[in-house]
Amino acid sequence: MNSVKAVLQEILEIEIVKVAAMRSVQSFKELEKMLEQKRNLIEQEIDRVQTLKLSQKKPKHSAVEDSDDIQLSQLNKVNALSNDIKSKYTFLEGLQFKLDDKLESKYRDANISSYFRSIIPVSYFIQLFELGVAEELQGVNGAYNVYQSKITSGELEEYTVEKAIEERDSIKAKQFILHDAIQRTISLQRKLMIDTLNILDDKNTTAEPQWTQAMKQVNSALEEVAI
Repeated sequence: MNSVKAVLQEILEIEIVKVAAMRSVQSFKELEKMLEQKRNLIEQEIDRVQTLKLSQKKPKHSAVEDSDDIQLSQLNKVNALSNDIKSKYTFLEGLQFKLDDKLESKYRDANISSYFRSIIPVSYFIQLFELGVAEELQGVNGAYNVYQSKITSGELEEYTVEKAIEERDSIKAKQFILHDAIQRTISLQRKLMIDTLNILDDKNTTAEPQWTQAMKQVNSALEEVAI
């Protein structure tokens, strides 16, 4: 049992990173779309100001030129932030392939059925082992059967990952390992994104970049994956 539980815990650590990376990619791409809209508006304003400047018979320093400088500064900021976002989500997309390969290897070595290859059942299997309800995965009293019987009886709801995240407070009592895993997933996702969000909100931070801290957690889950 201890060896199986240890492998499941290794798998859970990788699943946490995978889900956080996947959700971060989605959020980064949504930010990219928002910045693209902002870039278009700024460029339209720059064109308007340029047209207004050309219409002036006697060019001179004015509020129009000040507005032009401000818009150019904002455009540079948007472009720099867009490049940062693209770099990060491209990295995370590549990381996901490595995570999938690692998980496939771990699941195969543990002989875990493809039906149970997700952060949700894995979390519950660990919980069953910790509570002493099951001592192995297979068999009449194994974790597979216990999990499936609770799903069939309605004692446990068969969540998608996103629904489990949305309803995490309500699952804590029955699935405390999953609740903890979700909290850690959200924390990691925040670390992956907060530096970019701070720049977007014009917040200055002097502490160690959260992205760097997030990479430490990624490395601890995947020691052999080069970051």
